Amino acid sequence: MELQENRKSGLDVLRETLGRLAARALAEFVEGKLRSIEARYRELGNPSLRGASQDELTIVACRLVHLYSAFDLLFRRISRDYLRQSRSTRRPVLERMRMDLGPARPAVIDDQAFEKLSALARFRHWWFLEAEPPLEEKDLAPVLRKALELRAVYRPQIESFVEFLRGVR
Repeated sequence: MELQENRKSGLDVLRETLGRLAARALAEFVEGKLRSIEARYRELGNPSLRGASQDELTIVACRLVHLYSAFDLLFRRISRDYLRQSRSTRRPVLERMRMDLGPARPAVIDDQAFEKLSALARFRHWWFLEAEPPLEEKDLAPVLRKALELRAVYRPQIESFVEFLRGVR
């Protein structure tokens, strides 16, 4: 009986250790993605779309798509690492990021960030599947505005998630 109890506690220790290692690896991945997202924001800058040429509009569009893709990669990794704890794996990854999974993990983003990221996701979908030349300022201006608004809110939310990961014991 005592041997079985020791084996159980040994398995528990192993699970806890693996959990800490996984949390640490995910935290490092998230921090790397935050640096990548910030680099993409620097590339995007704060362009003026008024009177922009087709080439300039296309560059902004591509930078917006690349920006969202960095967020998407980040969220897919988090989602994958927490797949077993998710109440709904059929929901889009962006929706899963605003779900609080109780003690397993807090929400990664709030409704404000979700709304802005959703605009970027819709734009990426439109860009790849529906966009036809010529690209117009009216196609980009609202998405660019959302992306720039997102810059002010995303980082503290995701850094809070990293702090949660660092606290996993």
